[in-house]
Amino acid sequence: MNPALQTSRAGAVLRHGVPVPLTCEAPSSWMSRLAMAQGHPLKEIMTVLQFGLRQGWDPDAELLGARLPQLLQQCCLNRSAFSYAAQSMSLLNCSGPSASPALLTWRDRSRFRYCPACLATSPISCFDIRWHIADWRHCLRHSCLLEDRCRKCNACITYPVDMEQSGAGQSGHASQRRCQRCSADLAAVRPAYVDLLRPGVVTQVELYRMHRCWPF
Repeated sequence: MNPALQTSRAGAVLRHGVPVPLTCEAPSSWMSRLAMAQGHPLKEIMTVLQFGLRQGWDPDAELLGARLPQLLQQCCLNRSAFSYAAQSMSLLNCSGPSASPALLTWRDRSRFRYCPACLATSPISCFDIRWHIADWRHCLRHSCLLEDRCRKCNACITYPVDMEQSGAGQSGHASQRRCQRCSADLAAVRPAYVDLLRPGVVTQVELYRMHRCWPF
């Protein structure tokens, strides 16, 4: 029995060992960190939270939709948790569970691009909700292209994942800085720097996202 797990009228509640979601963190990334912090398999944590992976559904879109208040209550999180991610989904009209063309999805999981420089400099490695957006191809902070897959094994980067049982976890690197399949250091990739002010580098859709939706 998990000592951090208690029950209430609302159901199971995790009161201890719950990591605070980072400002731009995607819920699927955070849920993977939650399982690590609890020291329990991801499947067990999802069972506690009454959440399951389904083909054709996007985990982040579902968790940031009508399920969000329940998730915050069950994990004793502040009401402002995931507010940035929820706003992003709302602006994309992706607050329902079904996978959307606006999002990167692989089978029953959220798929991500990633910025090697962000992963290298962040004290806590996690995946930004913007990296989950199909037409978001650049990191504004580091002026570089986002990487689409692991450079070593060509695997898609997907979450949530049981990091302890993944290839990275089994090799002693249970971190989101690592490819969960082959354990390669994603942050070791040399960033592909670009001039974001050069005409044609950034699409009109990206410009709209940058200046109207997600200030950096």
